[in-house]
Amino acid sequence: MNKANPMIPYKNLDRNSNIIHYEIGDKHIIVHFATGYWKHYTYTEMSAGEAVIQRMQELAEKGEGLHTYIRKNKPRYASKC
Repeated sequence: MNKANPMIPYKNLDRNSNIIHYEIGDKHIIVHFATGYWKHYTYTEMSAGEAVIQRMQELAEKGEGLHTYIRKNKPRYASKC
């Protein structure tokens, strides 16, 4: 997470997501979860693939469906903390 790409509140339009913030970069997305031992997951084109990152970014910006997508598809993450 950096100042160039600040974390953006997740809209959570379905009102049932564990995601509270996200950050989008050119080739990655960082997802901040409200609960769980690891709170920040970084997904990159290298770890998950270009199409997956694009879809995750679309869902994040839409504010709906990202948590479900992650649970169902289990994309590979590059790091977590």
